[in-house]
Amino acid sequence: MSLYLDNNTESLTVDAGFVSTVVIMPQNQRYAITDDGAILDEGNWVESDGEPVVAGDTIVVEGDVTIASDITVTSESFTIHGAQSAIDTITVNGQVLDFTTGSIAGAEGSTGLTLTLGGFSSEYDAFNAAVNVNNILTQLDTRRWELTHDGSVQAFQGRSNREAFKFKVFPSEDIPEFVDDDGYFVFDSSGINRVEVLTAAGSSVSSSDDGNMIRGNVIAARTGDLTGEDPNNLELTFVLYVDGDDDGLVMTASELVPYQKAAYFRR
Repeated sequence: MSLYLDNNTESLTVDAGFVSTVVIMPQNQRYAITDDGAILDEGNWVESDGEPVVAGDTIVVEGDVTIASDITVTSESFTIHGAQSAIDTITVNGQVLDFTTGSIAGAEGSTGLTLTLGGFSSEYDAFNAAVNVNNILTQLDTRRWELTHDGSVQAFQGRSNREAFKFKVFPSEDIPEFVDDDGYFVFDSSGINRVEVLTAAGSSVSSSDDGNMIRGNVIAARTGDLTGEDPNNLELTFVLYVDGDDDGLVMTASELVPYQKAAYFRR
């Protein structure tokens, strides 16, 4: 589990009681500002007029610049909201708030820090990835997906052989948490539940039943477990499911993938 702050109405306030040095993890693709115009400057949060952040300022975590170092917050408490992705830990003055415990009490532990959630109907919602389903779907449901494979498929009925499929996403620059450096979708990203490969004949394979099917940016499908109507082609549909969504996103439908010559080997 992690802490999810999807938008600026959802927040976490940390009360340390004294000036704090803060590290938020993971640090991927975030920068900090305050609601009155503070910006990230050499690892410290300062206001736009050069003054340090003071009590009552709001820290917003969002955007596309990596926080490269610790942040000194010159106030006794601070508020974080608007994170783009899950927060696993926040280190305050060397003490780790561990949100993978799945609760505020668990995160506080013996740190002596006081945490307060804002904008959630319950603490459960703050830690349940399913509440982010609409956020993730909104990020992905209008993308164009491009299937990549080696041009032909071998299918060994009942055998352990697999075929590798990859998908490039367009555009991908604004979803770095879901793609690799080459723009290929990473299927074991946080919030992704499973991938299914279906044929027109009604057969399917799913990563929920096959723990070896998802390998980062590769769908390694046991094509020998699929059946098709055309002996020369396999008509495939790839469906991506995010946590909490049962409808799925079709990445490509009825994609004709040619078999290699005499490639369907019956057992």
